[in-house]
Amino acid sequence: MVDKYLVATEGCSERLNLLLDKAGFPPEGSGRSAEFSRRFGVSKANTTRWLSQDILPRDLKEMDDIAEALGSDAIWWAYAADRNSLCSDLPPKNCQRLCTRWPMC
Repeated sequence: MVDKYLVATEGCSERLNLLLDKAGFPPEGSGRSAEFSRRFGVSKANTTRWLSQDILPRDLKEMDDIAEALGSDAIWWAYAADRNSLCSDLPPKNCQRLCTRWPMC
């Protein structure tokens, strides 16, 4: 059984692109991927996945660092939720599993 709270959620690429818009990155199709890859030292393949395929980084520390550099939070990027309220709607068992996997909770 797949735990829906531990799977990358739909829209994470859109949220990342919103963060990049706010941070002044070039528009999509005008060098955005290249600038992201250069600035954060990410492969172009991963950059493409993260910006357009609703795939999140496997390295949660890297994800947290990128989100912080963009003035946001990795929890919002992944789940469109605030770090402090992420677990408020979850059963305690699910919250504990999520925070075990994501130590920044």
